[in-house]
Amino acid sequence: MKYMGGKARIAKRLAEVMLSTTTDRVGYLEPFVGGAWVLEQMAPHFSAPAAGDVMLDVALLWQAVQQGWVPPTEISRERYDELRNAEPSAERAFAGFGCSFGGKWFGGYAKNDPSHAADYAGAAHRSIIKKTPVAQRSFITHADYRSWAPGPGVVVYCDPPYSGAPAWDADQFWATARQWTADGATVFISEYSAPADARVVWSADVLQALNGARSGTQGTVAEKLFRL
Repeated sequence: MKYMGGKARIAKRLAEVMLSTTTDRVGYLEPFVGGAWVLEQMAPHFSAPAAGDVMLDVALLWQAVQQGWVPPTEISRERYDELRNAEPSAERAFAGFGCSFGGKWFGGYAKNDPSHAADYAGAAHRSIIKKTPVAQRSFITHADYRSWAPGPGVVVYCDPPYSGAPAWDADQFWATARQWTADGATVFISEYSAPADARVVWSADVLQALNGARSGTQGTVAEKLFRL
């Protein structure tokens, strides 16, 4: 499922780095689950994977998947527009991310055309179905990242809003991540930059749309994985 800022292209590599540099397997936590790309790669290696998201629609989507919900293969423009202002739901998350240009939350209806490469709804459907086994064996909840308290032996992966995002307190996030580390968790964070006490354990240039999902302009950005 397309998800703006998602890690579809690099999830496997991120998992390889995290698994190769840690030995503890007490638990796994992903406080910003989003499209669950990294969860898909990491959860099979842990007996107690857990994830959450502060966005209710996202949490409801994965909870519905846990309960056997099968996402649609298409969403009409009319239904897309209806869901924009509807109550939070799994279908709303599917439409808002999976059926929008570039995976930007209701950033413009992307017509589902199976004869074309841009098969948005179909691709989102297949992606979610593929992740169903992982979702069904994970604890997934609607939660703010600050509500978690991972301790010794827990590997934590965070893909938070990037510094500078509206209404995002990056300083508070890093303070929380430091506390988790002090409590014994091993914390990895995807970001473009980080405070001096975080070290880069992996970096790569990743192709990304620039100036909006629909601009057609692409460039590369340096995706980095930090560890406190």
